[in-house]
Amino acid sequence: MREMQKFVAQIIFMGVHGCRSLVEFWRQPAQIGGKERLSLEQFQQIKRYLHIEPVQVEGRKDSEWWRKLEPLHSILKERFQRALKPGSDLAVDEMMVRFGGRSKHTYRMPNKPITQGYRIFALCWKGYTWNWLYTSRAAGIQIPDQQHYHGSTHLTPTSIAIHDLITSLPYHTHQFNVYMDNYFSNIALFQVLRELRIRVCGTARQNKNAFPSDIHNDFPGLPWNHLSGAQVGSISNPILALQWEDSGSVHMLSTIHKMSQYVNRERKKPRTTSTNAATTRRPFTHGRERAILPIPQIIDGYNHNMNGVDRADQLRASYSTQLKALRNWLPLFFWILDTSILNAFILFKFFHLNTTHRQFRLDLAKSLFKASTNIVTPHIRKTYKQKTQRSTFLSTIIPFSRLPQDLITLFTYLQASVLPVFSVAFH
Repeated sequence: MREMQKFVAQIIFMGVHGCRSLVEFWRQPAQIGGKERLSLEQFQQIKRYLHIEPVQVEGRKDSEWWRKLEPLHSILKERFQRALKPGSDLAVDEMMVRFGGRSKHTYRMPNKPITQGYRIFALCWKGYTWNWLYTSRAAGIQIPDQQHYHGSTHLTPTSIAIHDLITSLPYHTHQFNVYMDNYFSNIALFQVLRELRIRVCGTARQNKNAFPSDIHNDFPGLPWNHLSGAQVGSISNPILALQWEDSGSVHMLSTIHKMSQYVNRERKKPRTTSTNAATTRRPFTHGRERAILPIPQIIDGYNHNMNGVDRADQLRASYSTQLKALRNWLPLFFWILDTSILNAFILFKFFHLNTTHRQFRLDLAKSLFKASTNIVTPHIRKTYKQKTQRSTFLSTIIPFSRLPQDLITLFTYLQASVLPVFSVAFH
């Protein structure tokens, strides 16, 4: 346990200082931990032989590739959901975990900031990752059996995953508004969620399943801020489908807003090279770069509440702990470590407003180093052969059978010992 705390502390410290090479970190002066930090050889051995799932487990299905993170994955997810009651406005989007090695479970997305890696569907509130699902290019979306959708309305596999992700919220006792982009939005999913009294909003693609083609207004030269739409779906569960003209046509689906609701917002004058510049620049008077203009409330709500997952990605990328690894599950371990630290930081910020993300990580690393010095380790009998002593480092200091339990205790320390586990309600 002592060495595992030092191991994680050094990973956090390397992420704060941008050290992507192990040798680079040990060449620097010992700014943290001093003589108590692990040597390069010890660090490499722990990284090489690290396991979370019990080693004796065999017969795992190929579709359960992510279960190498169990039981750490399930325990942390349960603690994240227990530590915080999220606010009413959440966002669903996809995250990417960088990994360029060989794996049939990774995706290539050239238009994303991370072009290759694992894809995760996440439910976030203001950067706090509340729930998530792993996806695979070969095995599909990994949904627990006890949460699988059993409704009568036909949903695509992606919609089923989003449905099970959202229904993990305590929607029976609280009201939630969930925002999503056009990859997830469709009329069938919105109707199912409306029946559960979960309100949703999102952009939509122009096709028969997501946005009715007869409502789409394809006339050229429509003025800026032109709004058209109608109610679609069943009579008992209507959905607002509308089209708004900005620099281009924006299609929206919502069970939250009304078509007649507007709000005044400051808008920046588009450039002359932007799409549909002749129309979008017309509301601005000559010589003014900004103006207060009315826009639909559905657009304003989407712009302000859709950034929950993006905010988590930005905070995580600032001081990422991910190191180069050959084993294909290790990037997910580093992602869980970053998520645990980030969620703890968001909880800590509620009561310590002046704390920065960087300082929180440094204080966490120092706390882990300090806690590791207070742990009494059993005396290890030294052997006469130097090679034998080196080869038995992990088997004597951290037995393989204890690794999963030590990691669970360590992450419990991140969420409980460094700071209290708060139960915060924002309703």
